[in-house]
Amino acid sequence: MFSGAEADNVMLLIQLNQFGELIWAIFFAYHGVVVVGVIVKSEFMPKILGSLLLIADLGYGLHGFGMISRLSLEFRVEPVTVVAATTGKLLFIFWL
Repeated sequence: MFSGAEADNVMLLIQLNQFGELIWAIFFAYHGVVVVGVIVKSEFMPKILGSLLLIADLGYGLHGFGMISRLSLEFRVEPVTVVAATTGKLLFIFWL
């Protein structure tokens, strides 16, 4: 289907796409920390909701940094991130 050089280019583009997703995760974590700061300063939202969202956002950031730096954090951080993100985001949605 592809020649050797074309297959190498396709693999390079796939790897660049995966790297871009990790960079997106880091920026998403930063955005989440800013949102948590607004929630904590707010008197409308409960502080526990901000704490759950902060744990989720730190998990997103750790996942992105861990994968970029090739640390083996994925299996340790991902379950915590999934549980905290699901809990925090669902409670945030239902609170609104």
